[in-house]
Amino acid sequence: MKALQERFQFTIDRLMNAKEFDVIGRQLSLEGYKDWEILQAACDLVMSFRIGVGGDVGLEELRRHMEEYLTQYVETDKSPFPPIEAFTVKRVRDQIHADRLARMARSQQTKPPMNKAISPEEVGEYHDPQNCIYVKTKDNYHLWTVLFPKIQPETVVLSVSDEWRIKIGCDNADSEAFRFCEDLAHDLAKYATMIDYWIDELASSRKTELNISVVGEGLFKKQFADSYRKALEGRLAIDETPIIISWRDGKGAPHMKLGVNELISQQPRIRRLFYAMCGILDTIGGLPKPDAAKKAAELTKALE
Repeated sequence: MKALQERFQFTIDRLMNAKEFDVIGRQLSLEGYKDWEILQAACDLVMSFRIGVGGDVGLEELRRHMEEYLTQYVETDKSPFPPIEAFTVKRVRDQIHADRLARMARSQQTKPPMNKAISPEEVGEYHDPQNCIYVKTKDNYHLWTVLFPKIQPETVVLSVSDEWRIKIGCDNADSEAFRFCEDLAHDLAKYATMIDYWIDELASSRKTELNISVVGEGLFKKQFADSYRKALEGRLAIDETPIIISWRDGKGAPHMKLGVNELISQQPRIRRLFYAMCGILDTIGGLPKPDAAKKAAELTKALE
């Protein structure tokens, strides 16, 4: 860490003073990555930007450019710096994994191998979020509560926000909805820091507890026949696109209903997160539904 600070003094100062990077760093910390890994990855992205080598360059040439930079380049406050938009959760996370691979390769080349070498399993290590609470209610309802972080400016302390939370639930007998519910709650918890930041960036946001009901297609048709027909908008069945109904009741409380099937539960996790974000950006973010869908696609794309 000391060598990193000496070589990238101005880069680190700039990153530490950027709110956008602070949010990304907190998100990755929530996922379980170490602070020094996050900072090193960001510095490596800055170095790649300054080297300016295209993606089609050979490995040996890339290594040569990096060695020249690390041995000859002297950073100043005038050194070029990428736009802050270049730092996304996905890019920094990918760079962390690339750095882990490089450390693993170096450790295997030493004789004897380093005792504390990183294992292949740790390269893409997946961390379970700790801000998701599951209970089965007395009336046999599966319920997950996603807690959001309360970020104290200029500190590394994370506490639970008292502004809002998301409750996601499904009926005990609804096997179609259970898997989707469980995965969605996990993903919302994993990306809680980024979601909270996105909401704060919207001037029309109204944070409060959001209740999301997930209903399998079979149960949806039986219990909410009229809503089901209207929401399909001419389709014969849900197919690959869920029913997304979001609204605020007479007291201003936000609600969301997701109609799903087995096919939707098998879709990529970011696609499933996109469906939920459409409703969240509408009910909590205050965006009109078409704008919410467009924004949700843009935001979730930057995650993985």
